[in-house]
Amino acid sequence: MEMGANQIDMVMVILLVDKMRQRKIHEIKGEKKYESKKRKTRDYA
Repeated sequence: MEMGANQIDMVMVILLVDKMRQRKIHEIKGEKKYESKKRKTRDYA
């Protein structure tokens, strides 16, 4: 089975998109954590 350059490019693009999507999810989770932490400190103040 011979992999053409186009197929390899497609695989790379799919991996890149997946990585970006996962990073986005991590950023959103991190922001939510940060927001709840801010809210807690505001309650104590």
